[in-house]
Amino acid sequence: MQTTERFDISDLNLDLAERNSRHAALRAAQGLVHDEHNGLYYVARHADINSVAHNTDVFSSAGGVTYFDSVPLSFVTMDDPEHARLRRTVSRQFTARYVAGLRGRTRMYVDRALDAIRPGEPVDVVDALTAPIPLQIISEMLGLPASDLEIIRGWTDAMMDAGGRLDEPGVLESATGSFLSWGEYVDGQVAARIANPGSDLLSALANSGDEALDRDALAMFATALMVAGNETTRHTASRGILTLATHPDQLSRLLDHSVPVSRAVEEILRWTSVARVMMRTVTRDTVVAGTALGSGDRVALLYPSGNRDELVFDNADRFLVDRNPNPHLAFGVGAHFCLGASLARMELDVILSGLLQRYSHLVLDAEPVYRSNGLVDGLASLRVRIS
Repeated sequence: MQTTERFDISDLNLDLAERNSRHAALRAAQGLVHDEHNGLYYVARHADINSVAHNTDVFSSAGGVTYFDSVPLSFVTMDDPEHARLRRTVSRQFTARYVAGLRGRTRMYVDRALDAIRPGEPVDVVDALTAPIPLQIISEMLGLPASDLEIIRGWTDAMMDAGGRLDEPGVLESATGSFLSWGEYVDGQVAARIANPGSDLLSALANSGDEALDRDALAMFATALMVAGNETTRHTASRGILTLATHPDQLSRLLDHSVPVSRAVEEILRWTSVARVMMRTVTRDTVVAGTALGSGDRVALLYPSGNRDELVFDNADRFLVDRNPNPHLAFGVGAHFCLGASLARMELDVILSGLLQRYSHLVLDAEPVYRSNGLVDGLASLRVRIS
């Protein structure tokens, strides 16, 4: 066991290049590195992350999956058998066919967003494109009125921004108010679906026979989908556009159609790896990478580090749109593999394909504004000139 100050998961202002360098040091260390300040062990290697994530009997999600709290978040913070039951119920509705049926709607929203952009003029693609599209799709899935999107975005942004930042002035008050407002809103939406089912996902889950989700479970699912699913896709798309703008050689391979956008999406997922960490709690004495762990110990699965593991990825520190195979961990792995992975892949493909079908030049107009929280490494603003 080692104790180190080389990496602190709670440092949300750490430059991404420096973070990647510190992750490399964690991967090179013997065993697991212990962080006394945050009271956890870092799991940084691809193989070790896989091993821990698949061993759900020993590594529990029920104690919380973030390092800064243990707030329950639908089946993300459950273990089997309850996790499996809820996931099975949701999976029956959240199928590949269902997601494929959303592709046309996604393309419509992308086209509308691109129509509003004036070529050659600077535009913040976060506000204009990458933030509204996932929000529109998820809101439509849940049957939420389009007229409520702006206020919903305000609530969810405030709740996500609070993760790991509650000591900053005004953040706690904003997050608390948003959480209460969102909770009241979503509870009303759930109650309406139970009383008068519609054709949306919430209605289907509320009326799916013996395994229908109860009111509390529906509200938690809606929150998880709206907050976590929306946020991760948004920031992956934003940072994907930034990555293409700063790697013109790789962008050209998409523009000349020598590499399909769908393959590039996988590399963008690996390269950006916006989900910072997922925690697990040890349930009984065990050993990982030669490090002895005891019941109650907390381990941090560093997915961005696993996605740069030199033992798994050739030229791991290069962005290569044609990378194949690409066994990245951007959606997690094991029993808690992201239920919305197919939705995120579809949205990223449609957003990037739509953008590159119209425009061949992506030039940064200003330095990107990063804004990380405890769950994701995101972009608050990305001003680009596209033509």
